[in-house]
Amino acid sequence: MNRIWQRISLGRDFSVISVADDVVRGGLFHYRGNRWHLKTFAAEKVDGNFSEQVAEVMKKLGNSDYCAVTGKVPGMLFFRFSSAALPVSAQRGAVEFELPRRLLKLPDAYQMQFVADDKAGADETVGVNVAVFPGAEINKIADKLEKAGCTADEFICPFMAVSPELPAIYLPEIEPDFYFCGSRWMPCPSEPEELQKIMSACENVIREAFVLPETAGFTLKEYMPLLLCAVLISRGMVHKAPEAFKVLPEKVRPVRYRKHLIISALLGVLLLADLGWYFCRTYGRDINEYRALTRELRLLKVQTQEMKSSSKRAAKEFKEMTRVVEMNVGKFDAMREFGLISEILPSNVMVSSMRWSDTDIDMVLQCENDKLDIPALIQPLGRWRISQLQQRQTGDSAVATINLKLAPLENENAVKKGAKK
Repeated sequence: MNRIWQRISLGRDFSVISVADDVVRGGLFHYRGNRWHLKTFAAEKVDGNFSEQVAEVMKKLGNSDYCAVTGKVPGMLFFRFSSAALPVSAQRGAVEFELPRRLLKLPDAYQMQFVADDKAGADETVGVNVAVFPGAEINKIADKLEKAGCTADEFICPFMAVSPELPAIYLPEIEPDFYFCGSRWMPCPSEPEELQKIMSACENVIREAFVLPETAGFTLKEYMPLLLCAVLISRGMVHKAPEAFKVLPEKVRPVRYRKHLIISALLGVLLLADLGWYFCRTYGRDINEYRALTRELRLLKVQTQEMKSSSKRAAKEFKEMTRVVEMNVGKFDAMREFGLISEILPSNVMVSSMRWSDTDIDMVLQCENDKLDIPALIQPLGRWRISQLQQRQTGDSAVATINLKLAPLENENAVKKGAKK
């Protein structure tokens, strides 16, 4: 259960491994109650098998969100200088410009890491700590870590923790003959009391930064390089500018970042799937109902349009029938005249169109006999005369079309009487 809690409490613990020629030490720090606690510590003497000792220390510490390695690097060069407060990329240029001024000779294939103070001084400048490592020595350390099966996020020089609050620092495991004070290296004093003052100042800074275990097996002096490196990590300096500390090759860096990305991608997919399922459950029924109502509305619009068209046709037919019924055709009976016309037309003649008005009757006849005698046919209609007759037959068609217009004799007589007067 503790391991599960550690895995989900990202950013609340870290571990530091201190590598020396004769001993390997490690510490696991956990954030609790607004303070960093040294939760677990371990030390193993190197008896010829460096890999086993490192693996044993890592096993005792357990898993952590971040792991750093510190220790002695042969040929390491360290200095501190004042610079303007710049971004990390610009600060790197300032450090590279300062290297030839501070160092007589740069190591071959050198790598460097640097960190600037959090706050600027009275002259608006910040102190920058710079450590320069030979590339070959860093690769040797990486090979040892790889052989031991240890992965680390960074290798951090403990002198990076130099700040205005820590004016002097002495680490005999890394530099037994000199201590760093202010901005320069100084020979170690011969009086033990002076060294003890320097060590006490470092111990006070460490005790302010961490809650240390009060057990017989823990000695602060022995874990000094490890704790100074932890001070830098606990202040967030490494996380603010990780590219300024990167000196380890990729082969010893953990792959958990890739795992985190994969897990994040899977969680994102699951979140999208959950949102999609929630959307379907919440709005899917409404969407289906909306689509069904839209289809019904579209169908109703079509039916309404058809009904309007049918109503228009019915109104037009009704209007035509009303006109025929109510028109003034004199004293003649319209229905009787319709009957007479139907009787006199032969069976091979079809009336395709008929329009009865107050003055005449327009008919379109179709027949197969192109020699039909129309004047003879309408003689039985004593009250009508032929006003217009037109017969045509197109091409090789056997059907002839006859346009016939009949006018009542009574109208003609009335016209003639009016002309005589």
